[in-house]
Amino acid sequence: MATILNFPQRYRAAQSLVISLYTDEEIDVTVAAVNLHGVYLGHCTADSLSTLDAESVEYCLRQASTNQLLSTRTRRLASSILAGIEHINIRHQM
Repeated sequence: MATILNFPQRYRAAQSLVISLYTDEEIDVTVAAVNLHGVYLGHCTADSLSTLDAESVEYCLRQASTNQLLSTRTRRLASSILAGIEHINIRHQM
């Protein structure tokens, strides 16, 4: 008779981002950053912002925070949004 071997469960770690936008101004800056620097190029609205990939939104905000064509206030707001992004580890069972 054969014996059954029990292997320990393996977990795969993944990372997720949480971008918290509290004011209308933060939402407007994020939409502007995505429309300026994202692959969507003018097709993003405040309503469709929640359907976008968080990593691409973070990339667009990073680009906006260093864009010299934007105002100092906009760049600072983009930087403060970036500072508030939370990285969450998620464990998936394999």
